Amino acid sequence: DRLGGVRPAGGRADGLFRVGRVRFPLAGVRLADGTLVPRGTPAAEFHVNNPLMVDLGLRRSVRLAREDFRDVARDLVTRPELREAEVVFCLSALSPLLAALGFETRDLPPATARRLHLWANVLRRAYGSPPDAPEPKLSVMGRAAFLERYGPPPTP
Repeated sequence: DRLGGVRPAGGRADGLFRVGRVRFPLAGVRLADGTLVPRGTPAAEFHVNNPLMVDLGLRRSVRLAREDFRDVARDLVTRPELREAEVVFCLSALSPLLAALGFETRDLPPATARRLHLWANVLRRAYGSPPDAPEPKLSVMGRAAFLERYGPPPTP
C-alpha cells in the first residue's frame, strides 16, 4: 500500500477504507449522468478493510461505511494527490452494499472478474468464510456526486 500511495482514509488505521490515487483501469465506462470515464482518468480507488468488515457484520459495516466515506471525502479535498481525482471507485464483490450507499455498479471484463473472484475467495478462506464470494464488479461514483453525498457539511 505504501509504495502505491494507498493510505488509511482520514489517516485512521482503524477505519473501514484505504484510498489512493490511480489511473482509472477500465475503458468505456459511462456514468448514469452521461459522463464518460476513459481509461487513464485520474481516480481515487478505495480498498475495504476486510477483517474489520467481517468482525462488524453487514449492518454495522453499512453504518460505519457512511461515516468513513466522510474521511474519504475529506481526503479528496485535502490530499494533494487526490485533488484531481474525477471518480471514486472500488473493484470488489461488495457492489450490492456499495450500491445501497450510492455507487453505480458495472460488470468487469471477464478476465479481470475471474482474477478478482479468485482473490476474493482466497481472502474469504483466510477470514474463515466459505469460499463462494459473489462476482466482483466495479462500484463507481463521480467526484462531485461523492462530495455532495459524503463531503463535510458546509460551514456557516
